[in-house]
Amino acid sequence: MNKSVITVAILVAIAAGGYVFMQKQGGEAEAPVTQAAEPAVQESAADAAATAVEEAKEAVDAAKDAAGAAVEEAKEAVADTAAAVEEAADAAKEAMTEAANGAVEEAKEMVQGAADATADTAGAAAEATDGAIDGLLTADTFDADKIVAYIEGSDLGEVEKQALVATVKKAAESPELVDAAIASVKSALNM
Repeated sequence: MNKSVITVAILVAIAAGGYVFMQKQGGEAEAPVTQAAEPAVQESAADAAATAVEEAKEAVDAAKDAAGAAVEEAKEAVADTAAAVEEAADAAKEAMTEAANGAVEEAKEMVQGAADATADTAGAAAEATDGAIDGLLTADTFDADKIVAYIEGSDLGEVEKQALVATVKKAAESPELVDAAIASVKSALNM
């Protein structure tokens, strides 16, 4: 189609060029030939122009059809892409939910394990501390700071803790009170 338009345009240009050339050469002998050729050239140019217009209309129609088809294909591609994105988002959401649930279960198990270990450690520490406090409750090994720390960490009531701490601190200042303080601590701790 484009070759036809170009061919017609070249023919029109040649005819127009020939016409102009003949006009410039002008002469009385050539005038009748030029005048006779003029209507033929005009008719040929008009036919070529009409053909070119018709072909241009066909080209525009074909371009419109192609553009419409491209738009439809693009719409379908967008719809397919949107569906794929939605499916991927659903899959990601499901995977994240499963991973989060797994992490929560694992964290629960870890917390329970840590709580069990802490309880075991606390029990062992209490046993070790009970043994250690026994070693401190003699006149020769009396250590007021360690005994006070043990009393403050015990499960005695606050009033009883304060009274025992005061007694131990007084004994640290007055060595003659150490035996009485040791007896008070052992009594309070049921030792």
